[in-house]
Amino acid sequence: MERPQFERSIYYSRRRVIWLWSVTLLIVLSVALVAGGHALAGPTNRQSATILKIGYIGRADSDLARGLDLAIRQINESGGSTGPDNTTYIYELVVAEVQPEETEAIPEVLQALTSAGVVAIFGPDTNDLTLPNVQALSAASVPILTGATSETLYNADTGSNIFRIVAPESTYSSAIASYLVETLGVQNVVLIQTDLAWAEGVVSLSNVLGQLGAQIVATIQLPDSTDLPNQIRTLAELDADAVIVYGPSQDAYTVFTQLQSNNWQGSFVYRSAQQAALESNLFDDERSVGILGVDSWSFGANDALGSTFTIQYVTQYGSIPGPLAVAGYDSIFALDSVVRVFGTDAAAVRAGLTQLDIERLVRGPADPIVTDSRDLSQTAIIYELTGSGGVQAIAAYDDGALREDSGFGAEIAGVVPGGEGNPQATATLLPTATSLAGTATPSVVTATVTEPTLNVRSGPGTNYSIVGKLNEGDQVPVIGRNNDFTWLVIQYRGQVAWVTSQYVSIFDPGNLQLALPIVAPPATPTPSATTVQAEPDIIITNAALAPASPVPTNVLFSVTVTLKNQGGSAAGTFAVATTFLPGNIYSAQNLPAGLAPGQTTTVTLSTTFSATGNVNNLSIVADLNNEVAEGAVGETNNLFSISYKVDHSIQFEQARNYPGPANDDLSANGTQDISWDGTNLIAINGALIGLFSTDNYSTAHFDGAVATATSTTFANPPAGATIAFRSDDGRYGVIRIDGRSGSQINFTYRIYIP
Repeated sequence: MERPQFERSIYYSRRRVIWLWSVTLLIVLSVALVAGGHALAGPTNRQSATILKIGYIGRADSDLARGLDLAIRQINESGGSTGPDNTTYIYELVVAEVQPEETEAIPEVLQALTSAGVVAIFGPDTNDLTLPNVQALSAASVPILTGATSETLYNADTGSNIFRIVAPESTYSSAIASYLVETLGVQNVVLIQTDLAWAEGVVSLSNVLGQLGAQIVATIQLPDSTDLPNQIRTLAELDADAVIVYGPSQDAYTVFTQLQSNNWQGSFVYRSAQQAALESNLFDDERSVGILGVDSWSFGANDALGSTFTIQYVTQYGSIPGPLAVAGYDSIFALDSVVRVFGTDAAAVRAGLTQLDIERLVRGPADPIVTDSRDLSQTAIIYELTGSGGVQAIAAYDDGALREDSGFGAEIAGVVPGGEGNPQATATLLPTATSLAGTATPSVVTATVTEPTLNVRSGPGTNYSIVGKLNEGDQVPVIGRNNDFTWLVIQYRGQVAWVTSQYVSIFDPGNLQLALPIVAPPATPTPSATTVQAEPDIIITNAALAPASPVPTNVLFSVTVTLKNQGGSAAGTFAVATTFLPGNIYSAQNLPAGLAPGQTTTVTLSTTFSATGNVNNLSIVADLNNEVAEGAVGETNNLFSISYKVDHSIQFEQARNYPGPANDDLSANGTQDISWDGTNLIAINGALIGLFSTDNYSTAHFDGAVATATSTTFANPPAGATIAFRSDDGRYGVIRIDGRSGSQINFTYRIYIP
């Protein structure tokens, strides 16, 4: 695997991985060494090299983990790294498996990783995992490099131990605002937010737009999408130049289609457009062309370094890299440069990270010393969707300034080698088109469909499944091939897919076909014969909840259970049952007629609730009393799990920002019930507050608030804290501290209907 050529010399290598698995709810951790997938390469004295362990908190198959892994492979394969004392190092990646919702696991995996002897820890990836654990991360004995974007990240980091590997949210707000106003000439803007997690982004974007002279003609902030259709019905009449959406992709699509139906012609911006292109098919037709988005990087960045990285990543992992993949990749090289100059002592690594001044990695510069921050990157990439899940980077902002020569859309000089050991093709190159009429000239190898329709498949052959179709004239970037050029690897809806070369014409801007890596095909699908056991075999295939979010009232909560007998003989009488929580409410239904072989039926289990709570993995049991003899296999598949949350309906949900001391009326009844003195949050006039010990803002519920709101003062609330609240008139709610900076505080809260 050939390493990329950065503008500052950096050494490269190979990897090993240690896995730390969560075994029980108490996170009992064990360590097992897994050797890397490549044979050792490099200097003959590798046996004497010192192993340097790098920790990671997150999923082993995540983008960030793979980006770290790819960089470590390249560093080790190139001979390792040499410290200031001439010690030779090779790197190992130690992965502590933590799922996105396992907030409480972070302190324990931190202890496990530091006990394993790591010199630095990457992760957690998100604000949700990071912010509630800032104090633990700050107290860790080695530097923490996280993917969290919150502006409040450093507020409680008293040890200055946390570094950010992506830019803070305000960087993306500044970039998209500058591009809209200064490049596109936008003057009138509508902001729409349908997810409270994006409150920081909306606030910072609003501020920057105002500073640039743009007018915000409307701001629509909703706790969810329930009232979104009503709020946007007359949106096109506001005569806005741009509409900017923060929230789930379905909400963005709802806004987009509403504007389209009214022939609106402005700039549509969706903060997470690239993620939507990767993960859904909502924005995959020609109407989506030109939708703008912003992130720390885009797989549509086709400059030389970006294209090289994308091809190497696809070749290694068979998937398209996301922003955190390149963040991990760049950050390993940045960390390696620190090790070579400052050594491996934790204090030295911290000092070295703050003094980094690397002119260019894949995304852009890594220069905390220039920005006077602990952010390893302050780069934002503006991109636009191109249809069929495609993305094209169009501008880059580094440290707040527009990059003059981004290289996006420019011809890529040189070749991009494939992985070592790939077979060399001797087949004749594909014929290349000399032009693509009516379209911009591509800067990478591009395939244009020449038939009315072309199947897109999961592998190089008609025996692989069809994952989509392209139409005549559609263009897709080619990122790989098989060994005889008969099948091409393309980017399709954010995935790696294959098309036959027989029905496309190829545009090649610079003899890049030879440089396309040979990508190993996925395993050939072999249809497996379906074996039907002779005995009956009752399974639950689905359980539909209505309503999806039940409330403690006299209204029935129903679960419609779909049952099937997938066995070879009839099942006689049996029962289906569960015990609903909270409240231990038993519900069952008998099926006296049973089920014939292959037959499907439904039953409904119902209840009402008098309490609130979160219910995870509640089991529904088919054949409750073991009345049907299902055989050894059939007796093991009678359970089906559902999860839901029972909670009071929300009366309203709002955000607050206090620049300094303030009194406020959160319950909107005319009486002040909360006070902020610049340090402490104080309930006044009979109101009460209290800190949730385990629940976060999403999982906190009414009964929990009743039990928790028992105090009048919460001293020095940290960012990420979730607080129960009782108003002066006895209504309950939940507060989430979104940010702290000196005497300033901002938070989101909801008030329940009693």
